[in-house]
Amino acid sequence: IPSQANASTSNLETSTSSLEQVPTKVPRIESKDFDISSIERDPGKRMSIWNYSPDQQDEVQRAYIKAGPFQHILENLAKFIDKKDRKFLVSWYQLFPDWLEFSPTTNGAYCLQCFLFIKPSNRPSQNAFTVSGFRSWKKVNDGVNCYFLRHASSTDHKKGMKASHDLMNPLKHIGKIIKKKTTEQIARNRLRLQASIDAVKWLSL
Repeated sequence: IPSQANASTSNLETSTSSLEQVPTKVPRIESKDFDISSIERDPGKRMSIWNYSPDQQDEVQRAYIKAGPFQHILENLAKFIDKKDRKFLVSWYQLFPDWLEFSPTTNGAYCLQCFLFIKPSNRPSQNAFTVSGFRSWKKVNDGVNCYFLRHASSTDHKKGMKASHDLMNPLKHIGKIIKKKTTEQIARNRLRLQASIDAVKWLSL
């Protein structure tokens, strides 16, 4: 009898081990993309990302990132020239293609990534590229002191760019990582449960 018990234990361990080693294929659930046509592209008209419900924000952010910066081509240049004959230059898009936007509504420049990931500040002066629009064109053509360059090297802008990259990279997006880990744990728990059930059935024979 002890010999039979030892054999049963050995077979049980072998059965459990082999079951746990079986690769688990967990079906991937694709989230439905947010309808790009439903978002306002003009930076001067669009709703703040923080006014969307938390469960929608990721999808809205993805939609804007996929659409890219709103780089409006100025057709009626006279309309956008300020009192000192300064205006936004379309050539600036080529210098900052990944984030620079222009709104014909506010005649202001914006940053797509900062709009998407940086919450508005209580200090209006810090919201130029996200809420009110930047219009001090004389500060752009200012060599190393170019305001666009200063913005691109700012901490908030770097955070926004990184957040944008991470959101579009499922392996780095924290929400998907947590979901993936949870799914894997559930799969492992199911394997262990099935192994235990099979072992009990085998011992009852």
